[in-house]
Amino acid sequence: MIDKIVAILEEVKPGFSVDAEPLIYLSSLQMMNFLMRMEREFDIEIDFESVDITELNTIDSFCQLIAVKSKEA
Repeated sequence: MIDKIVAILEEVKPGFSVDAEPLIYLSSLQMMNFLMRMEREFDIEIDFESVDITELNTIDSFCQLIAVKSKEA
């Protein structure tokens, strides 16, 4: 799962490196693109209004979101 998330981040934010950026900072457009890609990749549905994107700033936080949304499906 982590490898898929990193691959999507690298596509959404060119030059992204987990080693160089332990905290993930995305513009609002990058975040929307990233979340939509995660929906497709992991077959989940994300209610953008209920997600606090300020808390989505690490790979672990994205993994937790996927785990929660996968259980809801």
